[in-house]
Amino acid sequence: MEIIRMGLLGAGGISQRVTAGIVQSKYCQPVIVCSRDISKAKVLAEKFNIEKYSDNYEDLFNADIDAVYIVTINQMHYQHIKMCLQHRKHVICEKPMLIKKEEIDELYDLADKNNVLLLEAMKCRYLPTVAKIREILKNYPYPNNLYATFIRDEPFAKDYTHSYYDPLYGGTQKDIGCYVYSFALELFPEETVLYDIQTTEQQGIDTEVWLYLKNNKGLFMQLGSSVNYNTDNVAIISGNGYQIKIREFWKTFAIEVYQGKEMVASYQKDIGSEFAYQVDFFATTIKKANWLNVNKREREFLKRIVALNPTSK
Repeated sequence: MEIIRMGLLGAGGISQRVTAGIVQSKYCQPVIVCSRDISKAKVLAEKFNIEKYSDNYEDLFNADIDAVYIVTINQMHYQHIKMCLQHRKHVICEKPMLIKKEEIDELYDLADKNNVLLLEAMKCRYLPTVAKIREILKNYPYPNNLYATFIRDEPFAKDYTHSYYDPLYGGTQKDIGCYVYSFALELFPEETVLYDIQTTEQQGIDTEVWLYLKNNKGLFMQLGSSVNYNTDNVAIISGNGYQIKIREFWKTFAIEVYQGKEMVASYQKDIGSEFAYQVDFFATTIKKANWLNVNKREREFLKRIVALNPTSK
């Protein structure tokens, strides 16, 4: 398979972990880093032996690249995605990619018009864990409960100047809750009904959220996220006589299967960079020229996730 040549837009935050995933991917090669902070772009490029770095967007689009991975702050995602799509580059963008339904429709319309792929980098949907859980569930009745949490004590939750407190783009649901919802709906895509939502707020921003959903096949979901304290985060899928436990489901491959209180199977694997699998999916979709079908699916999936954010409706 021909290698997808990729530019990185942004060099702060998690960019080093993202770049490690691109390097691990069998199908991609990073060739340029573009950041408003040229010193950060230089550090990232040198660490991963990337050919070029720049603080000029024109250098990014004039480079010999097929696609752009956007690793900028949430507030810039819409602007940066639109710019890349206008230059007819395939785009993968860190979560939360977009938070407004009208922006989702606008940018997917633009992606389809310019015949390019637009994908949210939601790593938990593309890990080998998801495929393994589907395989396990084939041997059991349809489950009746899903309990999943992503809860950790985050230092930024005490820093009221942090972008987390942006009234539109901040908050727990968008920062880490999106992993929980995306994992749940990727495994169980049936239509859902919102039973209840419980929210704790600070400075007008949600710091803890519990969401209660039920889908049209009878599965009850309890989905929690918080930046106020730590727990042993695990997703538990329960059915008649069995449980499937997935520890740190958004970034790892560790599964235990129980019948009653007895563990009957376990799966553990070092997956390397958890970012590599979404990059592989992105690249293979491009190579198979299947992006219009994927765009259609992703548009509707993202609109379902956005609908769970009350401030984004």
